[in-house]
Amino acid sequence: MPADSASARRAGVTCSGPPAIGGHAGLATNPLARDPDQLFGDYSLMSICSRATYDATQCDLISLQAERVHLTLIDMPLRVAGFHGEYLWELEIAQVQLLALADAVPDAGYSWRPVDDARPFSAVLVHIAAGNFLLLHLVGVLPDSVVDLYGPLDGDTFARFAAMIGKNVSLEQTVQGKQPVLDLLGRSFDAIRQSFSQCSVEHLERIGNFFGEPTTVRRVYLRMLTHTHEHMGQAIAYARSQGIRVPWPDPLKSFDRTTAGAGRTE
Repeated sequence: MPADSASARRAGVTCSGPPAIGGHAGLATNPLARDPDQLFGDYSLMSICSRATYDATQCDLISLQAERVHLTLIDMPLRVAGFHGEYLWELEIAQVQLLALADAVPDAGYSWRPVDDARPFSAVLVHIAAGNFLLLHLVGVLPDSVVDLYGPLDGDTFARFAAMIGKNVSLEQTVQGKQPVLDLLGRSFDAIRQSFSQCSVEHLERIGNFFGEPTTVRRVYLRMLTHTHEHMGQAIAYARSQGIRVPWPDPLKSFDRTTAGAGRTE
């Protein structure tokens, strides 16, 4: 992900809805940007990532992607307060990791699948993006920026829902190249961030029908996160099956190297 793109996505995290803390209007200071070691001890995320090194035999691309993940996750001086900020933070972690993984897999690997009746790698990623759009539609906030993907959605709620499912199946079959898939994933995360940043606390508490049972808008947004992580795990397994490492440091290995270097034993 280019640096200017990452900066733009980071800038999009802030919004004015939640209350102010830490002296910033509607924003909270990110403690990781101050001194993460003091907050979380010697083995914080920043400490582990910054101390992680790769052997010369490992791929330069993996090291580069890991550094991008590390920098993007910690280089955030301001955070939104409350649940809004926490959700956007978790969304960004999922976005950074998934896009880094998708970028680490070569174009030829996008057609790989473990068995004939499984989704190929490209379709797994498109399924995540399309699922985000579907869930946004369910809570009534599908942004205009993705209208071109679906066209007009007419009829009652069920008819529109069925039409989107049909279109999503088609997207999985037709959006196959690496760059188109990356673009679609990016659009889906941008759509979630845009809509969630504009949601009031009252709107998040609204009750609606979610697959046959009443639930809050807040839970549907949480479902976007869990669905993303569910299939990111699948995508990681696909990548590893192709001999591709995940493009971020292994915290446990970094922890072991750090403790060994400090002469600590269990």
